[in-house]
Amino acid sequence: MRVKIYRIMLCVVIGMCYMTGCNRQDDTNENLQKDMDTLVLEHEHGTEENVLEPAMYSDLDHLLSIGDTGRLNTAESDGKLTSTTITPEELYTGDEAEQIIREYCQSGEAKYEYSDPKEGYTWQVIRYRTPESPKDLYINIKLEGLDGNKLTYDGVEVSSRTHDIFYKMKKTEDGYDDLYCYYEIPEGCKEYMLECGIRRWDTSETACYKITR
Repeated sequence: MRVKIYRIMLCVVIGMCYMTGCNRQDDTNENLQKDMDTLVLEHEHGTEENVLEPAMYSDLDHLLSIGDTGRLNTAESDGKLTSTTITPEELYTGDEAEQIIREYCQSGEAKYEYSDPKEGYTWQVIRYRTPESPKDLYINIKLEGLDGNKLTYDGVEVSSRTHDIFYKMKKTEDGYDDLYCYYEIPEGCKEYMLECGIRRWDTSETACYKITR
């Protein structure tokens, strides 16, 4: 029944866009997309109030900074796409980053022992929060260049792979905090991008963060 109602609501939104006599196709498409996004959120989560806090728009041309809340599409444990938000709160480098990773590897939660980054690289760690458990929603944080392609330093491509640390995860009134993600960065690299979630094919919209150190 909910699926039928959802489809009927989508049809109503589309019909209203044509009935308003919009003169600009871009405006029509933009308004339609916003209405459909709202319906998707309401269908998946009940109301938009389930989102942790108002999220800033982001794509490959509009990068966010640490502390900004970004909206992204991600996959639930059953593979279904849904919308959520993410807020990176702090960047750790050097000894601080190494200590976080060492503690994780010694906690009994890790499947491997601590190892130093490969020669010429250093560990970095991001702490972030989300409104829902990352164990239920796969955030998929990727390390990339500022253009959304593979990060390249001194002519060498850098792995986009990151690693999750959830053993310190804390449930709060608004969601889940003390989530960590770590990765290797070339020692001389001063800026890069962390792309979170699944990039939209039509707008390249997702939560993209410019990291500068």
